[in-house]
Order: sequence, then structure tokens, then C-alpha cells
Amino acid sequence: MTFKDQVKLFYNHEIILSPHGSALINVVFCIPHSVLLECNPPYFYELWYINTASLSSVHYISISTFHPQNKTYEKWSYAEQCYNNGTFEIIHRRFVNYDIDPPLMLLKFSILDALNYVKRWYFEYQPQIVWSKIF
Repeated sequence: MTFKDQVKLFYNHEIILSPHGSALINVVFCIPHSVLLECNPPYFYELWYINTASLSSVHYISISTFHPQNKTYEKWSYAEQCYNNGTFEIIHRRFVNYDIDPPLMLLKFSILDALNYVKRWYFEYQPQIVWSKIF
């Protein structure tokens, strides 16, 4: 997409659902009180987009791809050991390329939460919508 199309896409939608990736920096073009739903790979979480969303007055929801039954796999047990030892921050980037497959019920409830948030702001509080505080 062109830069102009990306700006339009983020500006014209109240709810953005996306996997973790660099395109989420476009959240700065969302109108305040929009919602960003970010799906993260298992054992991976960074604060880049929650901070950007906060600066833009965008509600942020992180959706984890973690499935508890996967704790038995060798690659996940290593991550659990690092969590317990307090050394996970050093290795967390290793998990960025794993599949993003959030549990469907978690995804459903996150989307319902986003819809309820947007309804509250646009229909109950009726705030005056202004451009992002970043600009």
C-alpha cells in the first residue's frame, strides 16, 4: 500500500486487528478512542505499540497466542525456564517468528471488548474527536 492509503486505512477505522509487525506504527494516524488489537506470537511481547497507542489516545488490547497445552513442547519449556530465572528479556526476540494463532474464544472476547469500548466513546460519551496529541 502507498503511504497515503495506509494513513487513510488507519484514520478511517475505529478497530484495527493485526498481528505484531512494523505496520502497526501507523496507529499514530488513528483517531482518538479507536482500538488497536495486536496479536503476539507465544512468549513474545514488546511495548512499542502499546506506548504508541497510548500517546495517540488509542485503546490497546494485546492478544496472546499462548496455549497452555504447548508448555510441554521443548521450545516452550526453555522459555518457561527463562521466565522463572528472570532472564527471558534476553531471549524473547527468538520467539517473534513463531505462528500467531490466538485461541478463538480469546479473540472473540477481545473483539467484543473493542466493540463495547468504541460504542461507549462514540454513542454514550459523545466526545469531540480531535487529531492525535502527537501532532
